[in-house]
Amino acid sequence: MRMKLPPILTFLFIVLAFCTHANGAIFHFEGFESGESVPGFSGSSYGSIYGNPSYSIQGAEKASGSYALMHRFEAGQNGSYATMLFGDSPESLDSNNSSYQDIYIQFKLRYSPGYDFSAGNNKIVIIGTQDDVRHDNVCCNPWVANYITLHAGNSGSSGYFNVEGNNKKAATGQWFPLSPNISGYSVSNRYTIETGRWYTMEIHISLNAGSQPTGVFEMWIDGQKISYYDQVLYRVPKEGDFGTNTAFGINFVMLSHYLNSGAPQDQAMYYDDIILSTSYIGERRPSSPLNLRLMLSRY
Repeated sequence: MRMKLPPILTFLFIVLAFCTHANGAIFHFEGFESGESVPGFSGSSYGSIYGNPSYSIQGAEKASGSYALMHRFEAGQNGSYATMLFGDSPESLDSNNSSYQDIYIQFKLRYSPGYDFSAGNNKIVIIGTQDDVRHDNVCCNPWVANYITLHAGNSGSSGYFNVEGNNKKAATGQWFPLSPNISGYSVSNRYTIETGRWYTMEIHISLNAGSQPTGVFEMWIDGQKISYYDQVLYRVPKEGDFGTNTAFGINFVMLSHYLNSGAPQDQAMYYDDIILSTSYIGERRPSSPLNLRLMLSRY
């Protein structure tokens, strides 16, 4: 049985955790080691792990520790999503109101053996900005100001990693490609996904300033850089029905599992060790105090 600590001890552990990692630039870590639903992805109106039967924190498959998050598809299902808001999101509880213009996000990802990708673009994660207005006049996700989507494209039942962005600058032309483009990868030589094994995914987003294409996108898989773009127009200033309130930074991560059509069979995908940082993460790992902070924060 897990011991419930007095509030003062919980507070001291929180302080210790932040002090321990202040120089490491890591400001969030979720390893699912509580074995229960976690606050980070359970508090948003834009999808929650908590109460959703498609999600479970289980120990049969994990990248490290004792637990990982599983999203299970039953044949015919289109998927679910769960969102963590942070920093200066209008819905965030971050008392520092941090505006993250430059962020690194790392996580472990696994597809069950024989996972069939033929249902279309199998979403993996969406990262971007929520501002203080809605964006109903341009696709997609009207609560989102700008975002990138990491997804698994498909060739028959096989899958490959792909990325696209949406800057909502107009009703058309708002999409832009961020496909793997270095280390030998391109649209004619895709990064094919192996099922039944863990990947370490890391994404770097540096937002552009104003309306200039000065943004940066990088992606690593298992430590190998496979994407680099340095003239990205992630966002444009709000004008009329289009654009973004650029006072807001990157402030949400969504585990998005939407499929274009229903899953062709029963199958699952898994996440572990989700890390948010303001510098490159690589092989760095938070130590136990930060894990303890997230385990205790729900009491």
